[in-house]
Order: sequence, then structure tokens, then C-alpha cells
Amino acid sequence: MNSLNKLSIAAGRKLIGTMMFLVLIILLSFPFFAIQAENIINPIGEGGTFGAIIQRIVNFAKSLLAPLAVLMVLIAGFLYMTGGGNPEKIKIAHRVFLWAVVGIAIVLIAESVCVIVGRIIGAGCTP
Repeated sequence: MNSLNKLSIAAGRKLIGTMMFLVLIILLSFPFFAIQAENIINPIGEGGTFGAIIQRIVNFAKSLLAPLAVLMVLIAGFLYMTGGGNPEKIKIAHRVFLWAVVGIAIVLIAESVCVIVGRIIGAGCTP
């Protein structure tokens, strides 16, 4: 067996060991999450009209997507600054920035789409 095969076998074993460790950690954390499940607040609330439920879903999604989009802009800036003039890395930074801007646009448009669709179907979100 040559040295390249020995290295790939060792890397495969290391990867399998790491995966098994991660699976063990996840399985051991299930009881903790089961205990905490009693304290989880329903993000869409209890009951209400169709428009109110949609509004709660939009608000919940906005609270998750807005910080994520801002983080992606920061990551794109970091990638651009550390690209060192390498066209491949700058292209990746531009792509990350583009999708971050798309994410921000979705967050900004979500509320108005909810209101427009709600007025069309008659179960609107509150503007």
C-alpha cells in the first residue's frame, strides 16, 4: 500500500470518528431539549384569524431573517477584504453580497406582500 492510500484511510477513519462523536453529542442532548420543550412559546400564537396567524409567521420569519441577512453582508465584506485581489475570491464575495441583498429585500417586502395578499383574499394582515 502506498503512502497516499494510507493517508486517505487515516483521514476516512478520522472523519468517521468525528461523525460518530457528533451523533453521540446530539443523542445525549435530546433529554435536555425534551425538558426545555415545555417552555417553548408557539411563534404563531394561540388561535386567531387567518390574517393574524400569517402576520405572526411573517413577524417570526423577519426576526430570524433580518439578522441573518446583515450577517451575510458582513461576511461578504470580510471575504472581499481578505480576497487579496484574487478574482475567484472576489467573485465569491460578490455572490454572497448579492444573495444577502436578496435576503434583505425579502425581509423588507414580506410585510407588504402579507398586506396585499390579505386584502385580496379578505383576511388581511394589519398594516
